[in-house]
Amino acid sequence: MKGRNPLRAIFQAAEEESVQIVIGGFLVPTNLRYDDPRAAFSAWLSPEAMEFRREVIGAFKDSPSFAGWYIPNEPNPHRVLRARDRWVEATEAVARFVKKEKTDLPILHSIGLYAEWHPDRHGKLHPSGPSPEYLDLFWRPWIEGISEIDIWMMIDGVGTGLSHLAHTSRAQSWGQKLVRGAGKEFWVDVENAFMNSSRGYRSFSIEQLIDSLGVAAKYADKIVLFEHLAYMSPNNGRAASGELYRDYLNYRNSVK
Repeated sequence: MKGRNPLRAIFQAAEEESVQIVIGGFLVPTNLRYDDPRAAFSAWLSPEAMEFRREVIGAFKDSPSFAGWYIPNEPNPHRVLRARDRWVEATEAVARFVKKEKTDLPILHSIGLYAEWHPDRHGKLHPSGPSPEYLDLFWRPWIEGISEIDIWMMIDGVGTGLSHLAHTSRAQSWGQKLVRGAGKEFWVDVENAFMNSSRGYRSFSIEQLIDSLGVAAKYADKIVLFEHLAYMSPNNGRAASGELYRDYLNYRNSVK
């Protein structure tokens, strides 16, 4: 329909219901997990991309529901470590631009728990959960160097199989210390479903979700649940999704 603006309709509904919105940055670098960042950032940092960000922020900057801007990078250290500094510089440029357009708008960035790879005596690489030392090597320049980012959100990796409870607890402990030491907020994105080809794609049980929430509660300033619409909603036709939603509401009521 001509003149239709879904994002404006979302903001209007959010304002009516007193819901807060964090806008994803929309524009994700191409070749996101590859070592050579030149092609990835040519479009991401282009005048056209910056103008798009300016228009979106300008359209909603006065809305009481506009609660943050999410930069949707989720770089894999194994693939981009050699180009890390270029990634940091480009991300800083976007964050600085967003702050210039709306100085009080919180900016979020994620921390993924991608595997750390180790060579055996034959030179073949084998994965393990990333150690705090490996995470620190990659992420410290981001967290301490990009002052414009207000919130660092660790993705716990349990549902995607990139982590398990003991490992994500260790990683979240590392993240909390580094992020708070930099004077920023530390959030944890708790996955609420199995989401990979070997384990299937299905909602957690409430018991599995509570286990993950219990870990995040030790470290996070705020907890985000992923992914509500597909795996934790009463409205998508999936029985397990509706069950998890209802069980979660009961759980929340029980711990108030």
